[in-house]
Amino acid sequence: MDSLLLDERVEPAGTPDNPAMLMLADHERVLARMVARGMRNKEIAATLYVSVRTVEVRLTAIYRKLGVESRAQLTALAAGKKAALAKEPFVLPAV
Repeated sequence: MDSLLLDERVEPAGTPDNPAMLMLADHERVLARMVARGMRNKEIAATLYVSVRTVEVRLTAIYRKLGVESRAQLTALAAGKKAALAKEPFVLPAV
């Protein structure tokens, strides 16, 4: 059902820039790309004709599958920027 709804409103999932994105189903990849384009949950929900809560639940599932903890990390992963996903916090060097 999702694929029928998605076909008319968003671009196809296509080949992801990052191989980790292959872990996601097509509809999850489309949702991740919408987040990466800067769309808010409310905008995504309106585009897909689902509730905001449905978008939140699907994003939570995507975060768990990919091992990311934030929208910024998901955006970096969807864009293929592996360096932005480093788990260690940036620490200034001692002077």
